[in-house]
Amino acid sequence: MVYNYAMELQGNKDKFVMKYISEMVKLAFERKLILLENLYTKEEKDICHVFESNFLSWEKFKEASKLVGQDKEPQGFYISFETKKRNAIPLVSTTEGDKRITCVSDFAKDKYENLKKFKDKKYAYVEEIKELC
Repeated sequence: MVYNYAMELQGNKDKFVMKYISEMVKLAFERKLILLENLYTKEEKDICHVFESNFLSWEKFKEASKLVGQDKEPQGFYISFETKKRNAIPLVSTTEGDKRITCVSDFAKDKYENLKKFKDKKYAYVEEIKELC
């Protein structure tokens, strides 16, 4: 589970979702559709309603089922940034004491080596979302 979580955090899907949501919040704030304090006082569903009522791309975002990754810069809204690789290699209890799972399992060692080498495509986007408005 830790490996799967680490892979998800390093992939473009997580980055795209975070960037899209942050851009929606920024636009809503710039257009005075929400106030900064609303981010602390309103429920998620209320903020989502603001997005749904004011941004055509919101429905496309909610319905998106595929993120396209490529190394050539695309048109429209996309993400392109690298994040620090983070992962935790679990400790396991053995008869010789606690050890990292990569020291007691070749399978785990291979998985974590793959994680170190993993690099998603440089750019990622949803084909249906050309602009945020």
